[in-house]
Amino acid sequence: MGMHQYKGKELYPKLFSPLRLGNVRLKNRIICAPTSPAMITLDGHMTPQMIAYLEKKAQGGAAVVTYGESIVHSKTGKQHDKQLQLDSYGVREGLTAFKKHVKTPVACVGAIQDPAAMEQIIESGQADVVEIARESLADPFLPAKALRGEAEDITPCLRCYECFGGIEPQEMVRCAVNPVIGQELQARLGVKPAERPKKVLDAVQTAYYAAQRV
Repeated sequence: MGMHQYKGKELYPKLFSPLRLGNVRLKNRIICAPTSPAMITLDGHMTPQMIAYLEKKAQGGAAVVTYGESIVHSKTGKQHDKQLQLDSYGVREGLTAFKKHVKTPVACVGAIQDPAAMEQIIESGQADVVEIARESLADPFLPAKALRGEAEDITPCLRCYECFGGIEPQEMVRCAVNPVIGQELQARLGVKPAERPKKVLDAVQTAYYAAQRV
């Protein structure tokens, strides 16, 4: 890879500086926050669609991709059926316990999609890490584009809540500016061609010509 692909390290040196959390070293200060899509089974298990969705986010360049609405002890109860049941995979209680007197890095989240704003937040000491939630739905490759110095090519989140509109009725996540999000597996496998050509009616053009005849 040429050095020109990492122009973002010069533009946003704090944002793309590494951060150590215990024994883990993060390559940058960007985390994909939980967005809680419903693409898991009623038993709380991952589906191929969910794995493809998280894989796409991981390819986008964030240091960490997180998943929301998980439970570590199913017998205690759950809010709804679409929660990832970690104990079904052998996760023990106690692994999530925090040690006392540990300095915990501070993260911030909320409509932050400009790399320059992220850089300013970290440089000023307001936070150690910046999280992106709906921003990662609109453009999963936001971190990678910022790293390459291509901030102008980032597809911004419109804050229109279209993503939440598909969770309950369709049990999937969707986005007004990213038609592929939530359908990564289908996009990867491709669409099966129609057995025979079909005519498509353009409703707008039809209405236009109909109005001309009135």
